[in-house]
Amino acid sequence: MYLYVFVQVSDADIGVNGQVDFSLSATARGFFSLSVVQAFVAELSLSHSLDREETDYYNFQIFAADRGVPSLIGETDITIIVSVSSYCMHVYE
Repeated sequence: MYLYVFVQVSDADIGVNGQVDFSLSATARGFFSLSVVQAFVAELSLSHSLDREETDYYNFQIFAADRGVPSLIGETDITIIVSVSSYCMHVYE
């Protein structure tokens, strides 16, 4: 099972105020994780395989917060639809 999602943000501040932290809503924890790959880019990945028979979709949010005081926070809604994929083609005669 593959998942390729990158989240990119921007912040006009410099120094500590321009540094950004990413986080996931509680509904995503245990299924997905975020890792920072560049200063303003995070990669969403699977924590383990998803089972379509258990849940066929996941709705959650990704948050990005700068380190300014007060902190500015942005969020986006994510929907992951779990589908079944066949790795071999069937030939019917």
